Amino acid sequence: MSRLPRLLATTAVAALVLSGSARAYDDPAPDRVPAHHAAPADAPAAPTPESPPGPRTVSCAEGCEFVTRPAPEVAAEDVRPTEVGLRTVFDRPGHVLGASLLRGPYRGPITLRLWRDGALLAERAWTHPGRMAEIFFATPVPVEAGREYVISYYTPYGGYLTSPGYYTAPVTHGPFTAPVGAGVLHHGEGGGFPTENRGDSTYWINPEFRG
Repeated sequence: MSRLPRLLATTAVAALVLSGSARAYDDPAPDRVPAHHAAPADAPAAPTPESPPGPRTVSCAEGCEFVTRPAPEVAAEDVRPTEVGLRTVFDRPGHVLGASLLRGPYRGPITLRLWRDGALLAERAWTHPGRMAEIFFATPVPVEAGREYVISYYTPYGGYLTSPGYYTAPVTHGPFTAPVGAGVLHHGEGGGFPTENRGDSTYWINPEFRG
């Protein structure tokens, strides 16, 4: 090659290098950091990801309700006098205000009740025929943290709503924890403290709490 082509070729390579568009064949592998890019020895360590926040405490100063997930509803064919209820433990002291209910085909008079260790603490009659009922006790009922309570309602002709296989594991929402087998019932004229677990069912009773 004559000197002129060699000179032109050398000039072209130099121009490419200076413009940054040429890449040397001995560049470090992608997983290697060139020495002049390495962090200085006294550089602060990269921040570590923050731990996920712990369980959030739900404020119930104005009142809150136990919320349940949707499930297939079954209208009970049972027409016997029945008390259906929910076992629950509260994570703080406070007051039970009452409960919201989702009712089955029976829409006659019912009675809402609150129990502890089999003793009746409060009750309130309800006569509205709607499918939904929100019943409040005449006076909020004080409850203790860590103790189990049962909130229930008595229906003289059965016809309640249920969903089997619901409480196969504990369910916690806000201050409420419903244990395995939380749904309970009792058959008998006038009702009574419900203790029977039938298929880990729910009877769609959502207590309301303030504390």
